[in-house]
This record gives sequence, structure tokens and C-alpha cells, in this order.
Amino acid sequence: MSVRPFNAILLGLCLLNLPQDVRAKESAKLPVFTEFLDAATGKQVLDSRQDRLPAYYGKAGQAPSALTPAGVPWKARWKTVLKVSAKDEYSFELRGSGSASLQVSGQNALSGMNQASAPLDLAAGAHPVTISFTPPAEGVAQLRLFWKSSSFGWEPVAATSLKQPESSFATDHALIRSQRQLIVENRCNACHTSEDTIALPEAGEMGPSLAGIGSRLNEAWMARWIQNPEGHRPGTRMPALFHVSRHSGASGPVHTPIRWPRIRTHRNCCATRRPGVARCRHAPRGPGFRHRSRSHSGRCAGA
Repeated sequence: MSVRPFNAILLGLCLLNLPQDVRAKESAKLPVFTEFLDAATGKQVLDSRQDRLPAYYGKAGQAPSALTPAGVPWKARWKTVLKVSAKDEYSFELRGSGSASLQVSGQNALSGMNQASAPLDLAAGAHPVTISFTPPAEGVAQLRLFWKSSSFGWEPVAATSLKQPESSFATDHALIRSQRQLIVENRCNACHTSEDTIALPEAGEMGPSLAGIGSRLNEAWMARWIQNPEGHRPGTRMPALFHVSRHSGASGPVHTPIRWPRIRTHRNCCATRRPGVARCRHAPRGPGFRHRSRSHSGRCAGA
């Protein structure tokens, strides 16, 4: 990302003041370790991260991640451990577009895509898996790992059948990614701007549009969501906007129930008849108010 020196210093100071455990914090322990390599050398790691699945989908020629330089030819490598519940013969297939290879427990199981491997006799337990992938020159690049045995037919390998390799894969990319996420979460760009283009599109993300929300969502659900967003979706960015009260004998804070009236507009209100008026000045204020046209239509009509 390109920023001017002054902005770079500001961001650096912000990040340096964060606790080390926060700055080095990685995502939850996902079972797959992904590396994007420079296709020219096959060794230089352009980016690395933890993923849920050894899978990919994107446009050919497009950078596979935010930290991978645009325009640089790349290839991918996934490392994980396959959990086999019972001894059996297992077949594998890499489906998608591009070229790929698969190793299971050190055995070369596949050297191409969209073709089934010979059955592998695997004992119950953990089996290291490595997948190498080169995207096509054009079109769509995609890859997904499938398997089957005598007890089940072809199906995608699920994240629940994978676990993290024992080796530690802590890298500088994890620290950079966590710092990048902190910039997004704390909206640093709202105060610190740059004349240059910053490759951080998610920093400009906005909340969901409220246009037509009354016709799209249930009123009771919206009331519960606004009253306690964290209770509905742990980790949500939306804050709780209402005060909480602590009842005597209660072990924790209790959200005060809120009644959400149906607001009805009226034809003769000055807010609708006179331009530039944001709200009817004759309307009574306070919670639970229902704005009805017949309650003061005469007063508004002449305002």
C-alpha cells in the first residue's frame, strides 16, 4: 500500500502503541495453511494465511489476496492434515480449472485436475496433505478437493475433516494482516487520509442500506436486533445504542424492553406540504407517539 511519509508515521505510531498480543493476533485456528508463491521462482512467498478449506475461486490474472502484488504471476500451495475416521480405501479428485497436484501422507496421489486418483489405503488417524495449484492463463481459476470411500460417494472434503498441521506457521504476513484489519476496524482512514490510492477497499465499507428496510425485514426482529446486536451476532460491529439497567438481584446487565410503534405519516403535515421542513413542528414528542393525520391535520394544513 502506498501512503505519504506523514500518514505512514501516523499509522505506524498507532500500531506501535497497540499491545503486542493484539498486534500479533491471528484469526481463529483454521485448519489450512495457504501460501501464494511467485510463479517465476516457485519459492518466494508473496503472502500466507490460514484458511478454512484448501480451495480457490477467482479470475485468472487477478491477485489472489490483498497482500499479493497485482500483476505478478503466482501459484498456490495448501498444507493441512486430513482426519480419517476409519481404515478404508480413499480416492481423491481436484476439480476446477488450472493445473494442480496432490500429496497424501507423502504419496503422490494426483498430478492433474478433474480426474480421480487411484484408491489409497489409509489407516484411521491423521494424514498430512499438500496441494499445489497453478491458475490458468485466462478465464476463471478454481479448485476444490473431493474424496470418496466405500462408505460414501464423491463429496467435497469438509473443514471438519481437516486440522492444523503441528508445525507452527507464524509469519510476518499474519502480523501485517492483523495490523491491516485493525486499520479497517478502527476506521483510521476516517481521520488519516492520503492523496495516493491505498489498496484497502474494505476500509471504505459501509453498513447495510436502510432503503426499504421496513418491507424487507420483520419489525419485531429489527427491534430485538437494535436493542441487543451482540446477543444476536457475537462480534458484530454494530454497537448497542440503548442504555441497560441492572435489576436488584440480577447477575448481569438487563436490556430495558423497548416498544416500537408503527409510525404513520399524514397527508396534511407541514413536513410534507412545505419544502425544507424536516419534521412537523406541531407533532408531539416522546416515545410511543403515533403520528395520525386526523389528530392535527387542520393545524398543519395552515402552517
